[in-house]
Amino acid sequence: MPGYKESFDIQFEYLPTFDSASERNTEIDRLRLDLMQDKGPDIIICQNFYMDPQELEWTGLSKTGLKSIFNIPQSAMKQRLFLPLDGYIANARYTEWDKLLPAVMDAGKDEKGRQVIVPMTYKVNTSLFEKERYAPSGKLPMSREELLNSGDPALEWVGISRWETVWDAFGGQIDYQKGELAFSEEELLRICRQIAAARKGKETKDEHYNDVGCVVPGVSIGPQSFSFFGANCPEYIMIPAYNTQGGVTASVGVYGAVSRSTAYPEEAFAVLDKLMSLDAMKTLDIYAADMPVHVDMCWRWNCPAGLEWRLSEWNFAQYAALREQINVVDYMTPVNRELMDLWYQADAAEDEAQLEKLVHDSYTRMRMILAES
Repeated sequence: MPGYKESFDIQFEYLPTFDSASERNTEIDRLRLDLMQDKGPDIIICQNFYMDPQELEWTGLSKTGLKSIFNIPQSAMKQRLFLPLDGYIANARYTEWDKLLPAVMDAGKDEKGRQVIVPMTYKVNTSLFEKERYAPSGKLPMSREELLNSGDPALEWVGISRWETVWDAFGGQIDYQKGELAFSEEELLRICRQIAAARKGKETKDEHYNDVGCVVPGVSIGPQSFSFFGANCPEYIMIPAYNTQGGVTASVGVYGAVSRSTAYPEEAFAVLDKLMSLDAMKTLDIYAADMPVHVDMCWRWNCPAGLEWRLSEWNFAQYAALREQINVVDYMTPVNRELMDLWYQADAAEDEAQLEKLVHDSYTRMRMILAES
């Protein structure tokens, strides 16, 4: 970058790792306070934390309560902690900003439509079917309920999915304008009940998803799922577990922002601009897990993070068609984590009464989370 080490320098500060949870949480509290007092770093690069309950137990982290820097990034936007970047983007030097996936980038815009947070990676799930063994019998897209009630055994598996079933079932989790949940307790109970019934129906029939040509019913597209994706992997039919609106719910992974209090706004944006460039996406480790937001990444010669990983032409076309159906993009908030954790409990509910209590308790906790945010 012009001027680096001459007119300006860059210093890096890292949070303690997950295995130093107490120290990490203390540093996060300090960082939040600094930002609210117009101090702290010029640029922030972070990712909201989530581990499923089993992972937390295995690692021993369940006892520490790991924090994210911004539990609800949209709240940080409302607090005016970050610098609106539209004027700087118009004069960007390194990144083709019009090549960044619009649906995901919109998740970083404030109520005035200004780019305040910059999503860098995102996560979207899909079920994979062997191209030679399965073709959808119904007209897609369809809502989650329609998948579960389609009568097509394969589409029922898509509706059941495998991971994060409840989290990505809704067309949005939080109504940020009203500061309340975007779904009712009754809707949450109904979708949990439908998924549980469909899963038990498969168990009763002793039906496995492989029986209908499904390789995996729910996997995140990206380098972290290298065993399912790659230039030499089979050609798939990709069908996402559509949300209740018939669209696809995605989540932001790594994201960045420039502090509103920075004394060096142009230099700070230049660094972020460089980090968002195609060259950076092809070399930096922050792009080694989820999908980078550049629309040309992960096929042909555009391998992320220096990895020899890319989608075949057929699979990239399937992925490109899937991402065009994204209608909701959110962050990993405490509400989303609650919905994820709920499924592990609801899936093991012994009867209807236990399921109703689990859903009621979870819904109450989510309302409390929003009230305290």
